Amino acid sequence: MKFLLLSFALAFCMTGLSQNNYWQQEVNYQIEVQLDDVHHELNGFITIDYKNHSPETLSFIYLHLWANAYKNTHTPFAKQLIENGSWEFRRSKPSERGYIDSLNFKINSEACRWLFDSTSEEICKVILNSPLSTGESVRISTPFHIKLPYTFSRMGHVRQSYQISQWYPKPAVYDKDGWHTMPYLDQGEFYGEFGSYNVSITLPENYVVGATGDLQDTAEIRWMNERAEATLKTIETKTLDYSFPASSQKTKTIRFKQDNIHDFAWFADKRYYVLKGDVELPASKHRVETWSLFTQAQSSLWIKAPEYLADAIRYYSNQMGDYPYRQVTAVQGIIGAGGGMEYPNVTIVGPVKNGEELDMVITHEVGHNWFYGMLGSNEREHPWMDEGINSYYENRYAQIKYPEKQLADMFSKPTQKFFDLLPYKSRYARDFAYQLMARENRDEPVEQNAKDYTSFNYGAVVYGKSAMLMEYLEKYLGTEIFDMIMKKYFATWKYKHPEPEDLRRMFETETGKDLSWFFEDLIQTKNKIDYKIASAKKQKGTDSLTILLKNINKVSSPVLLTSLKRDSVISSQWLDGFTRTKVISISKGEADKIQIDPGLIIPEINRRNNTYKINRLAHKFERLRLQFLGSIENQNRTQVFFAPYIGWNNYDKTQVGLAIYSPMVPTRKFSYYLIPAFGTGSKQFIGFGKFSLNLFPDEVQKVSFGLFAQRFSYLLFPENLTFNKIEPSISIEFKKRRSRSPYIHSLQARSVIIISECAEKVLDEKTQRYFVDEIKYRLERRSTLNPFSVQVTFRHGRNFGNLSAEGRFLLSYNRPNEGFKIRLFAGGFLFNTKLSSDISAPNPRFYLSNVSNSTYAYWLQKDYMFDETFLDRNGRDKNLARQVSVVDGGFRSNTNVGATGKFISAINLSSSIHRFVPIHPFLSGALWVNDDNKLQVAAEAGISLIALPEMVEIHLPFLVTNNIRNNQKIIGIHKWYQRITFTLKLELQNPLSFLRKYINL
Repeated sequence: MKFLLLSFALAFCMTGLSQNNYWQQEVNYQIEVQLDDVHHELNGFITIDYKNHSPETLSFIYLHLWANAYKNTHTPFAKQLIENGSWEFRRSKPSERGYIDSLNFKINSEACRWLFDSTSEEICKVILNSPLSTGESVRISTPFHIKLPYTFSRMGHVRQSYQISQWYPKPAVYDKDGWHTMPYLDQGEFYGEFGSYNVSITLPENYVVGATGDLQDTAEIRWMNERAEATLKTIETKTLDYSFPASSQKTKTIRFKQDNIHDFAWFADKRYYVLKGDVELPASKHRVETWSLFTQAQSSLWIKAPEYLADAIRYYSNQMGDYPYRQVTAVQGIIGAGGGMEYPNVTIVGPVKNGEELDMVITHEVGHNWFYGMLGSNEREHPWMDEGINSYYENRYAQIKYPEKQLADMFSKPTQKFFDLLPYKSRYARDFAYQLMARENRDEPVEQNAKDYTSFNYGAVVYGKSAMLMEYLEKYLGTEIFDMIMKKYFATWKYKHPEPEDLRRMFETETGKDLSWFFEDLIQTKNKIDYKIASAKKQKGTDSLTILLKNINKVSSPVLLTSLKRDSVISSQWLDGFTRTKVISISKGEADKIQIDPGLIIPEINRRNNTYKINRLAHKFERLRLQFLGSIENQNRTQVFFAPYIGWNNYDKTQVGLAIYSPMVPTRKFSYYLIPAFGTGSKQFIGFGKFSLNLFPDEVQKVSFGLFAQRFSYLLFPENLTFNKIEPSISIEFKKRRSRSPYIHSLQARSVIIISECAEKVLDEKTQRYFVDEIKYRLERRSTLNPFSVQVTFRHGRNFGNLSAEGRFLLSYNRPNEGFKIRLFAGGFLFNTKLSSDISAPNPRFYLSNVSNSTYAYWLQKDYMFDETFLDRNGRDKNLARQVSVVDGGFRSNTNVGATGKFISAINLSSSIHRFVPIHPFLSGALWVNDDNKLQVAAEAGISLIALPEMVEIHLPFLVTNNIRNNQKIIGIHKWYQRITFTLKLELQNPLSFLRKYINL
């Protein structure tokens, strides 16, 4: 008890100490700005009164010039867009970009020195004429001119619809950690000093403006009220006007004022309809005006916007504390940075699908008046304190207003049942997004700078996992206690800059609990939660169960243990976190099942070990569920997926079979697919399959052990020849230095065992066997801009060893997947003693063209590791035998020239023309040393018709060197159309490999 009292006393003192030492700067603005809607420009003058509350004397002040983010394609904003896969800004014309200039800073009306920061023209440093001591103020003023960009992100215009945000010169925040200079980013928001704004806007008088602050002009207020009344009549008579009116020749100047805010934004459009409403605050009973500004687009949805605004203001005021301002505005507009964007008093909302989505976007953005507007955390460094906590409250709002909302509601009714979506509430979507990344250890900590997240994790972690963790904390502490603490947190830190330690201090002080499991393990790291029910035994002569729980992972967080009967909860209890194991006793009662967290509150990495069935022989085995095609993972079922399989080659002919496979997403530790089939031509059973063990240790990104096997027919002689392939493998993907890095390093080792069978004896044997070992290192740059891959491969067989290197480079044009492609290849044999008459080993060669019309004996396969899927592997059909794969020399020509057991090097060039033109010209050249140690050269040029890159392509090499042309005559190619070859990749046979290769999360 003494220790507990001491802890409370110490915590109280620390809280008081933190508040007493806290300080923040004060910045007050007066801005006059004029909109030129012909040239899409702003011309203005800003006066900034900066008061120094810090304990230091300042000699300079940093200012943000965020409009310069749009100046060229080399800014941090532009680079981040490319990293996130967006090409719109990079493709833009210079006339569509923007900037800020005409700056002439003065200090207290006197000229001063200023300069751009060395890192970016988005930051400038104003040198004070005299030091600014604690408690003193200084006035900074400057004219400015902004050339407005097209709306690529948050600021700009689309024709004469204007989104004006992050626009004026703005002092950077100076706090206990120093100056927070930051570039403008699309992914990553902002941090500003609190103060007052007095903003005058001059523009043609028929523009409707929604803005931060309270409108001061009586005439404009009257006009807005008249427009609201007219809108009601217009909607009632269904005479909405779809035109974009000409600008008035007269201008107006309107003024907005607001105190205790840290940013100002405004939006203007001549087409806006206006709806006005109000809402009574729950505590003070004051009334807040609501304004909805929208165009004819989606007007049928926006007529309910006043209701959504009122509900949001009322909800957040109840949860946190009354809304302190006089008005709140929602504006329909164009925004390139997401579905909506928040500013004090005003939010902009992009296109939505339905009224419910509009309600949720408005609610989320209105909620930012609390988590961003009044609680002014540093969003760039601690994005979860804004987006994450606000998303948590948005989710609570949705559960109240739409309690029956299911994940399945996002899909059609047939899809709901087909993909087994019915058991899940809509909130499961964020859990599923987290699981996608966390299962492969590709998630990221909640406490991290916004710029460091991958684009997927920014949503899955900042918005999703953060909200899940807040709900986890709420359920553990109890809703009443949680709400009390959050209200106190808001009241304490309103109009200030709270940080994570301030929120933690508040929770630990009020509860007396050590919450390090939450604020350290779950917020600051990406450590995973995984609890398991190891056993549950009945105690003889009692109604009690002895339950053994295991903690599989590192996090010792609270765990919710529940007793159920027919999936209805009988009782639940929270257990404090533990390491290793914990034994507890509970009353069995009528329970038929014990389960950890059936409501999916805890963000566990694996929930398939959470259930123990009391009265069943197989206590931990979930009921088997066979499902056609696939679905999301269901922790309460043992899922096995199946789908029909149809394939074809020229020897097995039509292949009919069944694909059986494990759930594909999220990734599981053990996965498999089995595809047995029957060849209608070969009259035998064929097929393929793979078993994989996937591990994700902390030291590397991924280690995968695999066993692949396949069996298909191929024929040269009249007899059926069948190959069997067995391939054990291990692959390692190494960790990135930073999650956003496009570079991926991997290492793969495999042994390929080939067993060829023949219906009759060939050279006195029916079966031939050989093996090849391979080690491959690969470096990839997975980027939409100038991607490349480089790999080095070593192969070793009984009689040979070779080394090869391949590089593939794309010099990007102005769109993804468009550009100039360069492929380089070189390969040589370290030793090669293979005799062609030895059919117990492959005849390894490098080839100029890996076309399938081999004229060699069946044991002299070009593709001797049987990696390619050829329709006609040995040239039985001259048309099908034109199939080519771009390996080795990479030539598209149908030729047998260039086989070498010595050395080869090649270059393959191709280029796209336009995204709507599927024709790609190509040029290839090679030199090699033949088996007689003579140097040979060859070249080709032609065009390819690309349907699906690297999957479905048709090639016409119309220019070739004489050695290729002579060889083609020998093998019967005389006409131009006989030179046509094609590429056809049939990995679509395996849906698992297709998803993982072509859908990259």
